[in-house]
Amino acid sequence: DNGAYYYYAPMEGRDMYGTLLDVKHSLDQMGVAVKWANLDSWRYFKGPGSTGGEGVPMAGGVKNWTTDPRNIPNGDEGVIALSKQTGWDFMAHNRWWQNDTDYAVQNGGGKFLFYLEKDSHAYPGNGFALPSPDSGFWSFFFSYAATMNVKL
Repeated sequence: DNGAYYYYAPMEGRDMYGTLLDVKHSLDQMGVAVKWANLDSWRYFKGPGSTGGEGVPMAGGVKNWTTDPRNIPNGDEGVIALSKQTGWDFMAHNRWWQNDTDYAVQNGGGKFLFYLEKDSHAYPGNGFALPSPDSGFWSFFFSYAATMNVKL
Protein backbone atom coordinates (compact mmCIF):
# COMPACT_ATOMS: atom_id res chain seq x y z
CA ASP A 1 0.00 0.00 0.00
CA ASN A 2 1.14 3.60 0.48
CA GLY A 3 4.87 3.35 1.01
CA ALA A 4 5.30 0.23 -1.11
CA TYR A 5 8.07 0.62 -3.67
CA TYR A 6 5.86 0.75 -6.78
CA TYR A 7 2.88 2.53 -5.17
CA TYR A 8 1.73 4.89 -7.96
CA ALA A 9 5.26 4.61 -9.36
CA PRO A 10 5.80 2.05 -12.12
CA MET A 11 9.31 1.36 -13.36
CA GLU A 12 10.66 4.04 -15.66
CA GLY A 13 9.30 3.60 -19.17
CA ARG A 14 6.81 0.94 -18.03
CA ASP A 15 3.16 0.84 -17.07
CA MET A 16 2.02 -1.17 -14.04
CA TYR A 17 1.47 -4.27 -16.18
CA GLY A 18 5.10 -4.25 -17.35
CA THR A 19 6.31 -3.39 -13.87
CA LEU A 20 4.48 -6.31 -12.31
CA LEU A 21 5.79 -8.68 -14.99
CA ASP A 22 9.34 -7.47 -14.31
CA VAL A 23 8.83 -7.95 -10.57
CA LYS A 24 7.53 -11.49 -11.20
CA HIS A 25 10.57 -12.27 -13.37
CA SER A 26 12.98 -10.95 -10.72
CA LEU A 27 11.26 -12.88 -7.93
CA ASP A 28 11.35 -16.06 -10.02
CA GLN A 29 15.09 -15.60 -10.60
CA MET A 30 15.61 -15.28 -6.84
CA GLY A 31 13.50 -18.36 -6.15
CA VAL A 32 10.81 -16.40 -4.31
CA ALA A 33 7.40 -17.98 -4.81
CA VAL A 34 4.58 -15.44 -4.97
CA LYS A 35 0.94 -16.47 -5.25
CA TRP A 36 -0.83 -13.11 -4.77
CA ALA A 37 -0.45 -9.48 -5.78
CA ASN A 38 -2.27 -6.39 -4.54
CA LEU A 39 -3.91 -4.20 -7.16
CA ASP A 40 -4.11 -0.88 -5.38
CA SER A 41 -6.05 2.32 -6.00
CA TRP A 42 -3.94 3.14 -9.07
CA ARG A 43 -5.96 0.44 -10.90
CA TYR A 44 -9.40 2.06 -11.01
CA PHE A 45 -11.04 5.42 -11.79
CA LYS A 46 -11.52 7.93 -9.00
CA GLY A 47 -13.79 10.94 -8.67
CA PRO A 48 -12.76 14.52 -7.94
CA GLY A 49 -11.27 15.61 -4.64
CA SER A 50 -8.15 14.85 -2.69
CA THR A 51 -7.31 12.79 0.34
CA GLY A 52 -3.91 14.45 0.74
CA GLY A 53 -1.77 11.34 0.41
CA GLU A 54 1.85 12.43 0.92
CA GLY A 55 2.22 13.83 -2.58
CA VAL A 56 0.55 10.85 -4.26
CA PRO A 57 -2.05 11.91 -6.88
CA MET A 58 -4.90 10.35 -4.98
CA ALA A 59 -8.05 12.18 -6.14
CA GLY A 60 -11.28 11.11 -4.51
CA GLY A 61 -13.23 7.93 -3.97
CA VAL A 62 -14.16 5.22 -6.44
CA LYS A 63 -16.02 6.55 -9.45
CA ASN A 64 -15.78 3.35 -11.45
CA TRP A 65 -13.98 0.16 -10.37
CA THR A 66 -13.03 -0.87 -13.89
CA THR A 67 -9.32 -0.98 -14.66
CA ASP A 68 -7.80 2.25 -15.97
CA PRO A 69 -6.13 1.31 -19.29
CA ARG A 70 -3.48 4.00 -18.72
CA ASN A 71 -2.07 1.75 -15.98
CA ILE A 72 -2.93 -1.72 -17.26
CA PRO A 73 -3.26 -1.86 -21.06
CA ASN A 74 -6.66 -3.18 -22.19
CA GLY A 75 -8.18 -2.46 -18.77
CA ASP A 76 -9.89 -5.44 -17.15
CA GLU A 77 -8.80 -7.74 -19.98
CA GLY A 78 -5.21 -6.75 -19.15
CA VAL A 79 -5.72 -7.76 -15.51
CA ILE A 80 -7.04 -11.14 -16.64
CA ALA A 81 -4.01 -11.54 -18.94
CA LEU A 82 -1.66 -10.54 -16.11
CA SER A 83 -3.18 -13.20 -13.86
CA LYS A 84 -2.77 -15.85 -16.55
CA GLN A 85 0.78 -14.79 -17.37
CA THR A 86 1.96 -14.68 -13.74
CA GLY A 87 -0.22 -17.38 -12.18
CA TRP A 88 -1.16 -14.86 -9.49
CA ASP A 89 -4.46 -14.39 -7.75
CA PHE A 90 -5.22 -10.81 -6.77
CA MET A 91 -6.25 -8.80 -3.79
CA ALA A 92 -7.86 -5.57 -4.90
CA HIS A 93 -8.13 -2.27 -3.11
CA ASN A 94 -11.30 -0.25 -2.92
CA ARG A 95 -11.70 3.23 -1.47
CA TRP A 96 -15.03 4.67 -0.50
CA TRP A 97 -17.63 5.12 -3.22
CA GLN A 98 -17.60 8.68 -4.56
CA ASN A 99 -20.97 10.43 -4.79
CA ASP A 100 -20.55 10.69 -8.58
CA THR A 101 -20.03 6.93 -8.95
CA ASP A 102 -21.06 5.54 -12.31
CA TYR A 103 -22.92 2.72 -10.54
CA ALA A 104 -25.58 4.98 -8.97
CA VAL A 105 -28.84 5.15 -10.85
CA GLN A 106 -29.17 8.73 -9.61
CA ASN A 107 -26.10 9.70 -11.67
CA GLY A 108 -27.76 8.66 -14.91
CA GLY A 109 -25.74 5.65 -15.95
CA GLY A 110 -25.87 3.11 -13.18
CA LYS A 111 -28.49 0.61 -12.25
CA PHE A 112 -28.09 0.54 -8.48
CA LEU A 113 -29.66 2.76 -5.85
CA PHE A 114 -27.03 4.54 -3.74
CA TYR A 115 -27.33 6.89 -0.79
CA LEU A 116 -25.39 9.98 -1.91
CA GLU A 117 -23.75 12.56 0.32
CA LYS A 118 -23.41 16.02 -1.19
CA ASP A 119 -20.16 17.01 0.53
CA SER A 120 -18.18 15.40 3.33
CA HIS A 121 -17.26 17.28 6.47
CA ALA A 122 -14.37 14.85 7.03
CA TYR A 123 -12.93 15.25 3.51
CA PRO A 124 -14.11 18.56 2.04
CA GLY A 125 -14.43 18.41 -1.72
CA ASN A 126 -15.46 14.76 -1.57
CA GLY A 127 -18.94 13.32 -1.31
CA PHE A 128 -19.45 9.76 -0.21
CA ALA A 129 -21.90 7.16 -1.52
CA LEU A 130 -23.25 3.95 -0.06
CA PRO A 131 -25.08 1.28 -2.06
CA SER A 132 -28.57 0.51 -0.86
CA PRO A 133 -28.43 -2.91 0.84
CA ASP A 134 -31.25 -4.30 -1.31
CA SER A 135 -30.03 -2.89 -4.63
CA GLY A 136 -28.13 -6.02 -5.70
CA PHE A 137 -24.92 -4.01 -5.99
CA TRP A 138 -22.72 -6.22 -3.81
CA SER A 139 -23.67 -9.41 -5.69
CA PHE A 140 -22.84 -7.63 -8.94
CA PHE A 141 -19.59 -6.23 -7.53
CA PHE A 142 -18.14 -9.48 -6.19
CA SER A 143 -19.15 -11.43 -9.30
CA TYR A 144 -17.49 -8.77 -11.44
CA ALA A 145 -14.30 -8.83 -9.32
CA ALA A 146 -14.09 -12.61 -9.68
CA THR A 147 -13.92 -12.26 -13.48
CA MET A 148 -10.47 -10.66 -13.00
CA ASN A 149 -9.29 -13.38 -10.59
CA VAL A 150 -9.77 -11.09 -7.59
CA LYS A 151 -10.08 -13.41 -4.61
CA LEU A 152 -9.78 -10.96 -1.74
